[in-house]
Amino acid sequence: MANGKLVGLGASRSTVPAQASLTQRVLAQKPLPPSVKERFLTFDWARFMRNSFLLCVAVPVALTAIYNFFIASETYIAQAQFAVRGATDRPLMESYLAAGNLEALPSPSADRSAPAEKGKKKPSARAPEGMAASGRASQIATLALGAISGSGVSTDPFVIADFIQSADIVRSLDDDGWLRQRFAGGDPDWLQSLPANASIERLTRYWASAVNASIDINTNLLTLQVTAFTPEDALAIADRVVGQSEALINRMAERARRDRLTSAEAEVTRQEERYRAAEAAMRDLRGQDAIIDPKQQAESSFKLLLELISARIALDVQLRMIAPSLDPDAPQVRSLRKQIAALDEEIAKAKAALTDTSGSTDAAANYLAAFERTETERRLSELLYGAALDSLERTRLEAERQASYLAVFAPPRLPAHAAGPAAIASIATVFLAALLLWSVLAVTIAASRDHLS
Repeated sequence: MANGKLVGLGASRSTVPAQASLTQRVLAQKPLPPSVKERFLTFDWARFMRNSFLLCVAVPVALTAIYNFFIASETYIAQAQFAVRGATDRPLMESYLAAGNLEALPSPSADRSAPAEKGKKKPSARAPEGMAASGRASQIATLALGAISGSGVSTDPFVIADFIQSADIVRSLDDDGWLRQRFAGGDPDWLQSLPANASIERLTRYWASAVNASIDINTNLLTLQVTAFTPEDALAIADRVVGQSEALINRMAERARRDRLTSAEAEVTRQEERYRAAEAAMRDLRGQDAIIDPKQQAESSFKLLLELISARIALDVQLRMIAPSLDPDAPQVRSLRKQIAALDEEIAKAKAALTDTSGSTDAAANYLAAFERTETERRLSELLYGAALDSLERTRLEAERQASYLAVFAPPRLPAHAAGPAAIASIATVFLAALLLWSVLAVTIAASRDHLS
């Protein structure tokens, strides 16, 4: 007892008055319960760390070892490598340049009325003759540019990689339950097995863990890896995936080719209709007045006007010469005046035929203006029609030689050795992860004890 207070181990005693009862004195001398800090510091942490090590490290490693060595099923990986390529015009252009015979290039303005190949639409018209040289020149320039630059970077490999990881290919392969049978082959263990009644979403997730498609961004080469529980199933799935990818590329190329050709043929049809309409307008304009060449007709009318004016000037000169010596009513004077009046009427008619401002189509000037408008439309439609034919020929050539295709340079082969389970790697991974977790726990506890002590 010190200073009227009772002091005990781990607890303090309160001051008791001298007149307190015996019961009060006994209760006052009872020690208080230890605090949280005291319980934490006096806890058997050595035993706890040994038990936690067994629970956090030893048990997971042991379970991992038991699973990998005695339970896990063997897995096999079938691998394939392929690329998506497109044919270019380079070989064609190089062959023509090597032969030195650019005239051998198929002319875009060639006669399209010849019989078409089987399965192809037969064109219905011939390109204007004036477009042959320019069409061949533009085609040569296009092919030369393709020969120099080659094909550009394609996004088709990324499309194929996304397709391989998509649910569409899973549905296609499992249409009759074929894919589920392949994943169930080899008696997979309970952890890796796929339930027989799994939904398409779960089957797609299982597929994503079993099939991997990676792309080398430097070469655009695609590597396919398929994991299964038997070598035969891995090879069969890989073959089906390659086949589905090739079918997708073919569909994409065929659709692009069909769209380009359809658009080009529609443009040819539109320009052909415009050209035929311009030709019909020209024939109608010529047939209205039975004039073949309006320019020549205008020149003839102008020449006739000049002759009438010349004749009128000659009569007027003659009248001026004889009028002073004869009576105004003399027969010669009246005759000359009648001739001059008749020539004036003819001159007026000739002028009206050339420059009638009333808008009559009989006037040469108005007819010539209408003819020039119609001729301009005919020539413009002829040029556009020829350009459309050239574009169709180039489109057909590019569609035939630039179709994408799947080039499998490393086809899938039957795996000779099992790729899994990787027991040592799995055990080492679990051990390191568990040890790291346990170490963090141990360091945290040690730091807390050091801080509270």
